Amino acid sequence: CFSSLGQVFSCREAPPNKFLKRKNNNTKATLSSTFLQARERAMRLSTQQLSELEEQGFLVVENVLDPARDLDPILQEMNQVLDLLLDDLVANGTITKEQQDAIQSQTNSTENEHWRFDHRLCELIRMTGNSFSQNFDFSLPKGLIDPDAPLYLGRAIFELIAHHQELLECVQSVVEHESGEEETNNDDDDTTTCQHKKPIRLYSNPVQHIRLKPPASVGPVKAERGSVKADATPWHQDSGVLTSDADETQVWTVWIPLGSDVDEFNGCLQVVPKSHQEFQTVVPHCPLGAGILSIPDTLIDKAHVQPVPMKRGSILILHRRLFHASVPNLTDHLRSSLDLRYQPAHQPTGRSYFPGMVVGHDYKNEKDTAGAVHQDQKEQELEERAVSVSHEEWQRLWYEARRILSAPENQEIWKDFDRWHTHDGMATHDMCA
Repeated sequence: CFSSLGQVFSCREAPPNKFLKRKNNNTKATLSSTFLQARERAMRLSTQQLSELEEQGFLVVENVLDPARDLDPILQEMNQVLDLLLDDLVANGTITKEQQDAIQSQTNSTENEHWRFDHRLCELIRMTGNSFSQNFDFSLPKGLIDPDAPLYLGRAIFELIAHHQELLECVQSVVEHESGEEETNNDDDDTTTCQHKKPIRLYSNPVQHIRLKPPASVGPVKAERGSVKADATPWHQDSGVLTSDADETQVWTVWIPLGSDVDEFNGCLQVVPKSHQEFQTVVPHCPLGAGILSIPDTLIDKAHVQPVPMKRGSILILHRRLFHASVPNLTDHLRSSLDLRYQPAHQPTGRSYFPGMVVGHDYKNEKDTAGAVHQDQKEQELEERAVSVSHEEWQRLWYEARRILSAPENQEIWKDFDRWHTHDGMATHDMCA
């Protein structure tokens, strides 16, 4: 089940059980009463939080995740991917066995999963000038897709995306609020109760990633298409990276610090508050090369730019039209993060060739008995497409998408993903001239 470049779970059979076992010592979570109480409060957003998100376009919610229980297992799997990657790089001559030993010597058994990954990956980038970011991503790249393109599709990341109750409750409350569900305010605890005949089916949008931002002193020299480099990520709207059929989709981004806290020194996000209100449509995005896009500088209100430092375990919810970017990583350590995206199941994803899934409550066999819920036939078709899946089925769907998109007859499909280029490679808007 392991192929070149550290590709994890690259066969259709269930992955080896030994690879999915969690450590029972250091990574086993011990949830404190303080954390449990804070997490309980965070499950559904309060009316005040929902109002702030609606007005500002972003919201930090603390203590939604328990780092030891929810994030360390992802890093543990990523360390296993890195072990496999190093073996493959020695086998194909990219690095020597002596270089592999030097990389492995950057860590020891007493370090936590984040530092083991940080020290070893940064040393590999120094040696090769390559970020290898696709090896640790759970989505396919934007561009030509190789039939052996690596994918990280571990159980830990799947469980976080699809089944994390507190995270999904937060997102569910946001999606229901925007969709205009009837609400009742609970004055005593400032929470919101949504009253509706049937909950909105929450869908995992497949345009989501693990982002690795190495120190500026490390590189990488060879940027992979669409990868995050050590320098600042340009200003963009998340709707701007989707195809135009999803411009009206109520997609929300959940940005999560993975390995450590984030601040202005190691590459936290920065936002332009209320920019989603000022610009009611997707603004032009200018191609910068290697799949990177940027909003023209003339549209950025730099006087009101606000950095968003965050603690590990917190989540940042972003409106799809909010202007945001990241600052450079000026530290000596890796900054890792997750971009997760959620939306109502009956709306387009902006990547029709990529597989999404219903998350949270299992609606797979539930029938709609509430009458005419959908506005048109297209919404009905999208709703029918949306089912909850197992981890193994999620893997299979991604490998099938990779097989189809890498076929010679489909090599031009990736151009459909890029709304900001003409087919001859020119930018599509005069502001990008």
